[in-house]
Amino acid sequence: MHEVEHNMQHVQQTLQETRAKTDEMTDHESRRNNIIIYNVPEDSGSTSNVRYNSDMDFCMQLFTALVTGCAKDDIKRLTRLGQRQDNGRERPLLIEFHDRTVKNIVMDSLNKLRMLEEKFRKVIVVHDMTPKERQECKEMVQEAKRLESQDSGDYIYRVRGTPGMMQIRKIRKRM
Repeated sequence: MHEVEHNMQHVQQTLQETRAKTDEMTDHESRRNNIIIYNVPEDSGSTSNVRYNSDMDFCMQLFTALVTGCAKDDIKRLTRLGQRQDNGRERPLLIEFHDRTVKNIVMDSLNKLRMLEEKFRKVIVVHDMTPKERQECKEMVQEAKRLESQDSGDYIYRVRGTPGMMQIRKIRKRM
């Protein structure tokens, strides 16, 4: 009887682990076409429609300046994350694209941000990650900082890659 009970606990534990992995994979897949944009000025318009149109206009100007070829039809959903507050901080902007290729084109063209006009230079664009991926990324950033503090100063360490496949890269400093 004790052995059967032990086997049942093992099966339940395996089932929970499998369920957690499946949920994580489903969450990852649902975020695959998403990006999050930080430091986008938030319109203080009275209606949500006015604020939405302002956000959409800013994003289309950004994508046009980056020469991505992205159109309004490519955006499936555009949403501000978090509660609206009057403390002056802009909420992050979640953009979900219909197609992953459009997202990849946008992400690949981000190296041009430094050369754009001033209102786009402070913008930060990142992949939408699951909570587990965010935690892994934070740990890798801490490890990169630790490695950089131990190095002689010729290299910097940065976390690079797509969610789930991030790595710490050793990059030679420019002299």
